[in-house]
Amino acid sequence: MARKLKYVAARPSRTRGFTLVEMLIAITLGMLLVIGVSYAYLGTKQTSRMQASLARMQEGARFAFETMALDIRMAGAAGCSIVPLPPAPTTVNSYGTAYWFSDLFNQPLTGYENATATAPTTPQNVRTSVSTLSGHAASDALAVVLAEGGGGIIMGGNREYRVTAYTPNNFTVTPAPTALTSGELVVATNCQTPLLSVATVAGNVITTTGATAAYGPGSSIFGVTGNLFYIGVNTAGEPTLYRQHLTQSGGAPATVAQELVEGVEDMQIMYGVDTTPTADHVIDTYLNANDVAGAGVPGATTAEKWQRVLSVKVNLLMRSTEDGIISAPQDYHYPDPDSAATTPADRRLRRAFTTTIAVRNRL
Repeated sequence: MARKLKYVAARPSRTRGFTLVEMLIAITLGMLLVIGVSYAYLGTKQTSRMQASLARMQEGARFAFETMALDIRMAGAAGCSIVPLPPAPTTVNSYGTAYWFSDLFNQPLTGYENATATAPTTPQNVRTSVSTLSGHAASDALAVVLAEGGGGIIMGGNREYRVTAYTPNNFTVTPAPTALTSGELVVATNCQTPLLSVATVAGNVITTTGATAAYGPGSSIFGVTGNLFYIGVNTAGEPTLYRQHLTQSGGAPATVAQELVEGVEDMQIMYGVDTTPTADHVIDTYLNANDVAGAGVPGATTAEKWQRVLSVKVNLLMRSTEDGIISAPQDYHYPDPDSAATTPADRRLRRAFTTTIAVRNRL
């Protein structure tokens, strides 16, 4: 007899969801987690922006100091020493225009305190306009001139040439003066009578004016370079370290503005000066540009007073190019750590940097 199978319907399992309270707790915990992660991300991003801005400021200050140091260390270099030792050499300057680059032998280094307008004369002038941005007096400026030798560290290319033949004001040189252009300033020297003149270059011949001595084989000609460092405002509206670079235009010396480092808000310069009546080449004090030319520094002329400068102390106030880097305006002390605190109106990051550079040709 067949056995009947009995089918029993399965009882559905009892299921239950989250209660409203559990849902609220889960949402709250999730929101807290998202807020925490977001806060950490924003904090990390802000720290990263601050560190990047600080790194850019440090890199900019380092580049500015290295660029200025190349010139300052060699200020007044003229191929051979022109320090008045027996027999005293005679210097001849056939370029009489009174610009900052025109007196290599007597005043190759000149500072301008609060260079707000035309320092020195138009058209080779300095125009600074960041004093209203920094809250300080207008920034200083510094002009340096030197003869550049072999290697062309500053201008690039060989800038030193040996004289192989000479007739008055015509120098046949080797190698070919490919790094010189007609209209540039040059120094010719036999280590007794250095000559500063505008050059005309044709092949291997450099022609000058005003030569009063013989420059036979073994004499040298050097290209003259110069830079006037100052603070200006670039096309983006940022305070920037500029230099007026000595070059030539239309067969005559001229200058061209070159932007060096963005974000340099202020530059203050002090000069290490030997104030001993009989020069001993030891720094006695640091003075600003106006005081160097003042009564406290020995010398019958302004040029003689500036010859007493043995070192240059450069203070730069760097600022971030972006605003909102810090959460609140940051006080800073400038140019010295013991200077009164300044509170800016913005939230940019600022740092003060200082270096001291020796004028090697005077030590």
